[in-house]
Amino acid sequence: MNRISALILVMPVCILLTIGCNSPTPEASKNQMTLPVKGKVLLKGQPILNGTISFEPDNGGREANGNIENGTFSLTTFQKDDGAVAGLHRVAVKGAGGGKKDPVPLKYHNYSSSGLTVEVSAEKAEYVIELK
Repeated sequence: MNRISALILVMPVCILLTIGCNSPTPEASKNQMTLPVKGKVLLKGQPILNGTISFEPDNGGREANGNIENGTFSLTTFQKDDGAVAGLHRVAVKGAGGGKKDPVPLKYHNYSSSGLTVEVSAEKAEYVIELK
């Protein structure tokens, strides 16, 4: 195999490895350590069966997201189920179905109108988000 053939074979592998290495750097992880966050989402006391939940840090850190399944959720910031960064967060919740079929009132769909906040701390890992 000549050098050009070897280069043609190796180049796509190098490109894929570079693209796959876009995970947070150790420096980013140090500055935004995550804590486990899981819990329940209730609407008028009943679990929301399916949807999404997002936590936006008040200090401008990285957002955490999770799927709501059978009323429960677990958040992801950098890696699956790693939780959220410590501190105060604004919360947004959307039900599955969207539009008029979404059981979650529209005001909860974004951070600015939901009025929901959560303090993520090492002392607590499970949270109940209650929607009215």
